[in-house]
Amino acid sequence: MINEPTSSPLFVCGIIGDSTAMVLNKCLTGPFKNRYDLVTAPVTTRATLSESVSQIAQLQTGLKTIISKQLGTIQLTIPALAALELPTSLINIWQIVKFKLNI
Repeated sequence: MINEPTSSPLFVCGIIGDSTAMVLNKCLTGPFKNRYDLVTAPVTTRATLSESVSQIAQLQTGLKTIISKQLGTIQLTIPALAALELPTSLINIWQIVKFKLNI
């Protein structure tokens, strides 16, 4: 996750892959440094969920994607984030995203 807002715990997460493989990012900075993560972006009023996950997927992986299916929403509590002055309660909206083909 990059550029997490400290005021909103709401994020959209994209799962790029299928039953045999999944695309993950190695985080180089931030609270998840040297760990692998899915494409994740804060939800804002400036973009739809689809736009947000597509933009962050392209930024983090170079892949153009579109939402295929919304899986659901889950609330997580991560107490260790308090030491980093980040929200300890996160709400993630999970999406399956597919590669966007330019035809």
